[in-house]
Amino acid sequence: MTEPLTVSDPPVPRAQHARRQGRWGPALWDNAFPVGLFAVVDLAILVAVRLQPASGRSEFSWWHGDSGIYLWIVNSGYSLNRCGAGYPAGSWCGNTGWQPLYPWLIKTFTLTGANETAVAVVLSQACTLAVFVLLWQIIGPVRHRKVVMVTAAVFPGIIYYFTLFPISLLILLALVLFKLLASGRYRWALIPAFLIPLSYSSAVVVIVVLGLWLLAFRRLQDWRPVALVLAASAAGYVVFLAVLKITVGTWRAEYLVQAKYGNGLHNPLKTLFTLTAPTPGRFVGSGDVVALQTQLVLLIMIVLTYVVYDNRARLTSLDQLVVCWTYVFWFTPLVVGLGISSYRSNALLLPAVVLFRYMNRALLIPLIVLSAPVAYLLAIPVLTGKLV
Repeated sequence: MTEPLTVSDPPVPRAQHARRQGRWGPALWDNAFPVGLFAVVDLAILVAVRLQPASGRSEFSWWHGDSGIYLWIVNSGYSLNRCGAGYPAGSWCGNTGWQPLYPWLIKTFTLTGANETAVAVVLSQACTLAVFVLLWQIIGPVRHRKVVMVTAAVFPGIIYYFTLFPISLLILLALVLFKLLASGRYRWALIPAFLIPLSYSSAVVVIVVLGLWLLAFRRLQDWRPVALVLAASAAGYVVFLAVLKITVGTWRAEYLVQAKYGNGLHNPLKTLFTLTAPTPGRFVGSGDVVALQTQLVLLIMIVLTYVVYDNRARLTSLDQLVVCWTYVFWFTPLVVGLGISSYRSNALLLPAVVLFRYMNRALLIPLIVLSAPVAYLLAIPVLTGKLV
């Protein structure tokens, strides 16, 4: 089940070695595989759309559904108003349920005169490229390193890393946070910790991730600096609420908009059962991709649980953070309920790929074979607007 390897926190390189690695040539060569893999996925997306019937190709876009909300924030800021027909009486509508960091970055780059949609897609893909490179570096020089990286290329929900969404931005910040915490650079960790709750709607649970890591793995070692990092995440979320208070007049604006979707506290087992129940024909030509992906993610979580337990003595500090992140971000949408797009929130589990290096190559190959068609079945309806 597991691949024999020795994993430990990386040593500090000698000065001469550090200078050699600091040159552009070796750095580019060392990261050639994740860069090439990123390009292959991007090309595969375009080819997959090209192979669709003319009616499907005509609907192709890098952005659909909630993507437009981020552009709405870019152009008009936040707004909150009563919903019209089609919603329960007294419901609130607007764009206050979506975090501002991604729109702020888009707005900043459009000051140069660039097209906002192009800027948004380039920003998402640039973050995705950085995520691939970081994953490659974190996985380290294990024998099946390339196979592990291929699992990232077909990971559930990977299409959202290449389209107009802030998921890649969130995961980039998370990986940077993990590396800083694992190396004990707590002051620098304050920056990504603060930005994460400003990047995505469910990202505020990073507070739970950090608290769980502190209690379950650190056993209150270094609790003061970790608590300060945790406080930085809380401060980031407070800033978001303050922005809503200033712009639309109420701290509760995020909750008011999300309430109409039925978000709250639900039985996670009931949510999981509903999501895994197949409903053929929901998406023409793809079957029930939501159920397929949910079943795949459940399989991944079961296997990962065994792998983590079997290698618990070898987990690095960064591994421990990834474990906490994976379980918290898998469990949270199940508790919140069906109002959260599970097929999109599954993409937030990508850091778990780091733990795949403990898995045997013979187990990873079938996982890739299962994941690739599911990734394709999700990508096509997302890119053609049938699934947002």
